[in-house]
Amino acid sequence: MTSEASPVLTEVILSSPEIVLVHYVLTTALDQSGLSMHDNPTAASIVEPLGVVHARWTQHVRDLDSGACGLSVDGIGLRVLTVPLSDIAVLVLALKGYLVGLSAQNGDEDEPGIDELQVQAVAETIARLKGLL
Repeated sequence: MTSEASPVLTEVILSSPEIVLVHYVLTTALDQSGLSMHDNPTAASIVEPLGVVHARWTQHVRDLDSGACGLSVDGIGLRVLTVPLSDIAVLVLALKGYLVGLSAQNGDEDEPGIDELQVQAVAETIARLKGLL
């Protein structure tokens, strides 16, 4: 009888906007892979490990609606999330890819300029998550 080793978990503190931002980036990455979550909810399981991480992260977003916020600093809700350590690398890569995509958009003359606050939020989230690796 073979048993899988349980994943190594880590805790990360993120604000509600950061949790939603990461979810948006994961959804965007899945959509760009050609497998839209809106068209086919089971398609995420095909794109490993991005789809699996997206499914787990969706639960964190759902938990935001519960109203339980853990901690509030300057009116911004912070949550302590327990995340498999293996997910952190996927999250960082997705966020870096999104940041590169934003930079590429900035070079396109037909598209409006990128939002510097969004770039800063993505960069700060990357730095926080990389600190866990």
